[in-house]
Amino acid sequence: MSFRLLRSSFAPLIASTLLFAAPRAGAQAPSDLMVIAQGGAVAPDHPIAVVILDSLGTGVYCGIDPPDRLTLDCSAQTALILTGTDLDSIWSAAITNGFFGLDSVYVDTTLAGGTWAELEISGGGQANKVFARNLAVPGFDAVLIAINSVLPPANRILTNETLP
Repeated sequence: MSFRLLRSSFAPLIASTLLFAAPRAGAQAPSDLMVIAQGGAVAPDHPIAVVILDSLGTGVYCGIDPPDRLTLDCSAQTALILTGTDLDSIWSAAITNGFFGLDSVYVDTTLAGGTWAELEISGGGQANKVFARNLAVPGFDAVLIAINSVLPPANRILTNETLP
């Protein structure tokens, strides 16, 4: 089961962080970059994490505790501000690892529990949305690792990642 979030519910928090974004110069990430990453355990008694980032490096982390999984209400919200270098590393990971050529779904149907993650990245005329559950997908995992590497430890996406 995939948990989809309504982007519009995060718009006020993202808009409020735009006022504090540092200007970027010479970044390789496209000017229309958008990243949405979400993931967590399949079991309903574990939280879900969601990160939404824009091309200015502003974004939001939303932690959804188990009681709120049905309504997708954020139990905890944190404003995020990433640097141009952070965005470049995410974009570079997406390009280098062939994210835009990946299939949309990777699922190991033999496992009932475990973890899942979904990444949606768009920019520079490219876009892809990929869902993975209980399955190593190196191109997907490398991008998720790159995203997690620039986030504060408390705001990272949980999933079964392959090691680089």
